[in-house]
Amino acid sequence: MIIRFPRTQAFYCAGGTIRFDAEVDGAQVTCEISPEALEEHFRARPGQAGLLSAFAAHRDEIESIARQTLPHRLSAGRCQLFLRDFMCRATHAGAIMSLHRDMAKIARPVASETSATHSAASIAALDELEAS
Repeated sequence: MIIRFPRTQAFYCAGGTIRFDAEVDGAQVTCEISPEALEEHFRARPGQAGLLSAFAAHRDEIESIARQTLPHRLSAGRCQLFLRDFMCRATHAGAIMSLHRDMAKIARPVASETSATHSAASIAALDELEAS
């Protein structure tokens, strides 16, 4: 499945959603993002100008989520993005960051112990060379 996002203009719709275009295997598909997703996740100001501004500022991230979501929602003929679509990604990213922090905490003492062991071994080897 080839998904593209042409840089066409996004539109404010009566229900407050922002509509933008995607192409899936060459066919045009309409995508929409809810005002709740823009206001809660991207801190958009309510109203047409605020929502359009937030969409423009975060278009790459929004299209990235749409790219992941489109294959699952294409049967509906369009792709609607809701706050939950962005919350799942934020939760996943938070879990990855937490894992990286935990791994760094574990790695630091091991690296320090390894360095100290190597330093002691190097000093002992130099002492032996000097003694002989």
